[in-house]
Amino acid sequence: AEFTQLVLDEISEASERLVPKPAPGRYHVRVRTLAPDARAGSYGLPQVVEVPGDHGWLWLLPLLLPLLLLL
Repeated sequence: AEFTQLVLDEISEASERLVPKPAPGRYHVRVRTLAPDARAGSYGLPQVVEVPGDHGWLWLLPLLLPLLLLL
């Protein structure tokens, strides 16, 4: 939240940016604009992005429910 451990810090001329999916966890994102003379504006409000973990095993849950009923 304090932006002390940067994962990505770059300058882009595009109005949007796609980044590779990071590891699961909570990330804080902030953006600022650059004027044509390269002066940096102030940062916008920070946003929080939650990258979920891999839950690929959840499809097995319906298969396990009948087993639980037998107990």
